[in-house]
Amino acid sequence: MTDKTIVLITGANQGLGYYATQHLAATGKYHVLLGSRNLLNAEEAIKELAADSSVKVDATDLESALIDVTSDESINVAAKVVEQKYGRLDILMVCIVFNQPVWDVTDSRDQVNAGIMAGQHATPDGKSLRELYSEHYNTNLFGAAQTVESFLPLLRKSVVLGGKRIAFTSSGTASLEWASQDGLYSAENWPIYRSTKTALSMIMLGYAKRLEKEGFVVSASDPGYCGTNINGFTGFKHPRDGAKVLYQKTSGTIKQWIRPGDSGKPVAYNNCAKCGTIMTVEAEAMPGMIIFKPGTLDDEAMNDMRPAMEIYTKDRPTCIEALSDVAQKEGGA
Repeated sequence: MTDKTIVLITGANQGLGYYATQHLAATGKYHVLLGSRNLLNAEEAIKELAADSSVKVDATDLESALIDVTSDESINVAAKVVEQKYGRLDILMVCIVFNQPVWDVTDSRDQVNAGIMAGQHATPDGKSLRELYSEHYNTNLFGAAQTVESFLPLLRKSVVLGGKRIAFTSSGTASLEWASQDGLYSAENWPIYRSTKTALSMIMLGYAKRLEKEGFVVSASDPGYCGTNINGFTGFKHPRDGAKVLYQKTSGTIKQWIRPGDSGKPVAYNNCAKCGTIMTVEAEAMPGMIIFKPGTLDDEAMNDMRPAMEIYTKDRPTCIEALSDVAQKEGGA
């Protein structure tokens, strides 16, 4: 047993999950379960985190957890293990990403992460279009949803301040606004991967609305284009920095939130989809959303925020960020 906030992070042995673990454990307030398909990988990650002199982490706050999100049996067994040992789970971070590089069979010189058009593209091992979509959705969407469902009974037992939280790792490429424009983020690029993230946004909002009355906080965050193994480490942002966004959404380090129905006109902060400029737009809060009060974000926090989920109406000049995060009490951290 532990009196610290218990967090399970899937895919925590590497990349964003690894550094999200580091951010949380460094506070000394969390007991982090490093979810991995391979226990040895998780245990090796714990050793590396404990040995990293740049960030002080107590190895006793870290624990390996065997979980394969592509297997219902593995997910359910993992939930049973957590139940038997702790009787509850306070925070679930679904940090799983699958992105299979796709080759154009008519021009094998170009390796791209997109181009599934009219069934004319395939991977080097000859997988069909259906197989490609199935692999992506099985991990990025079905695995995420099943993980939440299996751990939901344990999350409902959380009574700690800042508990009952579910955090998904999303992507700005899920944006329909971005996809409708020409250029790098046009819809023809990475169609399979980004469609899973668009679908994940709906899953996130569904859970946010479904669980809000129980005191849950559900969020989806875009950590930015980070250098991880899914993109061959080509991302321009270090995963430690990207994981900081996930950490902030999970820990509630950004202060003063407003829930739907609270007094005061809500204002949502967002990066303009066209130019990236930080801007504000007036908006009505939706169930499951929490929107910043004006003037409560410092420059560093604002720069860290990226679109997680977007809601459109014809009356709004841009999309707004559907933030589902903890409603901090006055004076809370």
